Amino acid sequence: MTPIECPHCECNDIVKSGTSSRWGKSWQRWRCNFCRRVWSSAPTTRPEPASELLAVDYYVIACPHCGSDRTAVRKTMTPIRYHECNNCKKTFKSYEKRA
Repeated sequence: MTPIECPHCECNDIVKSGTSSRWGKSWQRWRCNFCRRVWSSAPTTRPEPASELLAVDYYVIACPHCGSDRTAVRKTMTPIRYHECNNCKKTFKSYEKRA
């Protein structure tokens, strides 16, 4: 199973940065693009097949400044998301409500 978030800042902007070998087993190394920390995953960790990845509905949020629906998420720090409007270039935040 691939880690889905950084264990330090809980951000989901992570990339595989290589592998290392310990005790005769290959460990995957990961790096967070937000906090820049690096960690290794357990040797039993394997990437999930694409068919088993979790998918959720994404709702486009309109810009509160100009009303445009051409917005993009620039950073996520759960439960807050930071957005930028592609129309007026202003930024705003949204809060993720948990059920």
